[in-house]
Amino acid sequence: MSEPEYYYRLEDGAGLIYLRKFLVHSKTRCGVWLNIYPRQIKKRFVVNGARKQFACPTLEGAIESFRARKIKQLKILKHSVELIELALIKLNERDWYEEDNSWLLDDKITLSGRTK
Repeated sequence: MSEPEYYYRLEDGAGLIYLRKFLVHSKTRCGVWLNIYPRQIKKRFVVNGARKQFACPTLEGAIESFRARKIKQLKILKHSVELIELALIKLNERDWYEEDNSWLLDDKITLSGRTK
């Protein structure tokens, strides 16, 4: 009987990094089916050679995938912080506020944006 094959994924939470191992259920010419939960039937398909994979066949690949996910997550969060800071600056400057609700009262504009 052959030795079981595993795929790897790193995940984080509460300041810790966890290594998850997924048993390969079956292989196809396009990828592998992984058992996600040991005692349940739920499986996940991983495409061979895909740029982004749920899990990787090597621990080194899982580490690189985790690093790429965290760098992308950090970029997204930094951008969100920049937008929040900008909104607070604008709020404090008070030069952003312009009340012009005249378009709400214009009966020539329909919901489709076309004039009557």
